[in-house]
Amino acid sequence: AATKAKKTASFSSVGKRFVNDLNSLLVELRSAKAFFIRCIKPNMEQAAKSFTPTMVLDQLRCSGVVEAVRVMQEAFPTRI
Repeated sequence: AATKAKKTASFSSVGKRFVNDLNSLLVELRSAKAFFIRCIKPNMEQAAKSFTPTMVLDQLRCSGVVEAVRVMQEAFPTRI
């Protein structure tokens, strides 16, 4: 009976390990002070006062900014 109790105490299911790992990750993420700077090129020539809207929009889409704004508009709590 003592052997069975010892085995049960040391057993960790996949689900329990996942929850523990996820909680550890969330604690680490919450403690981090992350800042992201996204550099957007205004045009292919990188010339001053020249702006190519389709190029800028494509960069914003690829970097996830457009999706983040959409999520914020849906009123989901998030920080950018």
